[in-house]
Amino acid sequence: MNKKFVKILTAASAATMLGACAVQQPCPVVETAPAVPATTEAQAQATAPATNASNTASGPVAQTEAIVAQATVAQSSSSQASVQSSSSEIIASSSDNASAKTTISAASSSSAAQPAVQQTVPQQKSQQPEEQPSLIADPVDPYTAIPSIVDEVFDFANTLFQANAVDEAVAYLQKFRIMKPLWNEWQIRADSLLNVFGMTNAERAKQYEPMVLEIRNMNRVNAAYSLVAAAADSLIALAPGDSLTNFANEQKQIAFKNTLAKGLKEKTQILELAEAKARFEEALKQATEFQMRYRDFENELQIEKMIAYIQRLQNSINSEDQKYWEKNDPEKALAEVDGLIEKKSYEKAKVLVERLKASKLRQQAAEKYQKLADAVCTDKRKTASQLYSQATKQKKPEKKKELLLKAIGALNNCSDEYPEYEKIKTVTDNIIFLKKELDR
Repeated sequence: MNKKFVKILTAASAATMLGACAVQQPCPVVETAPAVPATTEAQAQATAPATNASNTASGPVAQTEAIVAQATVAQSSSSQASVQSSSSEIIASSSDNASAKTTISAASSSSAAQPAVQQTVPQQKSQQPEEQPSLIADPVDPYTAIPSIVDEVFDFANTLFQANAVDEAVAYLQKFRIMKPLWNEWQIRADSLLNVFGMTNAERAKQYEPMVLEIRNMNRVNAAYSLVAAAADSLIALAPGDSLTNFANEQKQIAFKNTLAKGLKEKTQILELAEAKARFEEALKQATEFQMRYRDFENELQIEKMIAYIQRLQNSINSEDQKYWEKNDPEKALAEVDGLIEKKSYEKAKVLVERLKASKLRQQAAEKYQKLADAVCTDKRKTASQLYSQATKQKKPEKKKELLLKAIGALNNCSDEYPEYEKIKTVTDNIIFLKKELDR
């Protein structure tokens, strides 16, 4: 609990104690606050526990209990001893040991108003220097500080109630209850300050409008990420505030996504030059330029791997085949492939298809390759199936083994000659099965 709040609670409790003496006669003004011993042994015994509790209290609840105990003792003593004892306990319960001038308004336990009593305590020097406010200190968090103070108010009211000081608890809570107009005033003041702060931010934002418009226009026309990022970073470097900083970062993210989408599209076009048209030199040239323009996107676009892949494709092509199509028509050759497949002239068809991979009809040649591989591997699988059926009927192990080896050889011919066959897994599964039968 803060120091001001402790002093308020102490003064309120003292007022309650002095109220008892005010019923008989007005209490005198006490200029000093020395402790006066009780006139009887019983009074001294009753006062000691309350005094010790007040001196050793380390929290608001403990201080409250000590104050209530003092009030009980004070009511059973004489008026003069009550005033002096109350003054002594107020000084003892102060958390910062600092003295202040306190005005106490005494009120009787009934609803009738009583004469006001003023108590003046000589000002003393504080033992510890007061802390100076600092601009770098942690600010008060209203979400935690205010609820904490409110909880302490209710705790103190409940403590008074538990000590049978019902009238004092009611009066204390009524003071808290009438703070509602103050709360409304604070809200109005906060709204007014928010308007002032908002207008100030709006004025500051005007000087950044040209840069904001420039960044927005860049993203409208899908400018390169590097350009948008440079402009956005320049805005951030001016420390324009959280709002414009967030705006600049968001625009960078938008530019990043736009540029990445554009890069993926260009990458597809470069690969098409190599894979579909066998224009490897042109593809490599474009890939190198592409890498320079998208150097911030290596992880996303895997440009180095793309260049290496194109180079492998280029190396797989026979230079003689490329020269062959300088004097021959690839379209005419492509039309001959189907006829060769129908005639089961697989070797001639394969030579023609492989040569066509070096032509501008590379993509169509790849399609013919799959058609050719399917025809060859289908025949090989049929052969392997027939040989396996014969092997299962053989009673001689040597003959059975021989047939199984022939079946495996037929399938191996398919997988070795057409490794890029799209259904090659089916062939390899058949080979594994036959090998297991061979080991039995």
